[in-house]
Amino acid sequence: MVTEAYDVTIPTPGIGMTRVVNVEKALSLLPAPAISGKVTIGVSDEQILQNNGCFSVSSDGNVLVVKKEDVPADIECNIQGLTALVVGRQNFKDTVDAGVVKVRSDLDLRFAEMLFGERYMHMNRNF
Repeated sequence: MVTEAYDVTIPTPGIGMTRVVNVEKALSLLPAPAISGKVTIGVSDEQILQNNGCFSVSSDGNVLVVKKEDVPADIECNIQGLTALVVGRQNFKDTVDAGVVKVRSDLDLRFAEMLFGERYMHMNRNF
């Protein structure tokens, strides 16, 4: 027997959808890894053409510098892959293993792994 027949609410978990709309800004908001290094990221975005291109991300261990440059990419992904990296839903290695991100074979991954680490996502966790 239903005690409150008029109560038709459906509980939904606190999940959300994320999309990077400005690649350069999103990358510049990441915390700088504790080591110095550089990685170039080639991004393709069918909806926001300004996001297409190669972005250089470098750090001296304290300050992160992001620039759009015309250089070969160490990492290639579409905007969904970049969003997964920036948000930190998965760690970098898992994103690569899932085929979301393609990595140049001779790339030293330490800097990229620290830059794109798995992060706590408050959107899908209860308070």
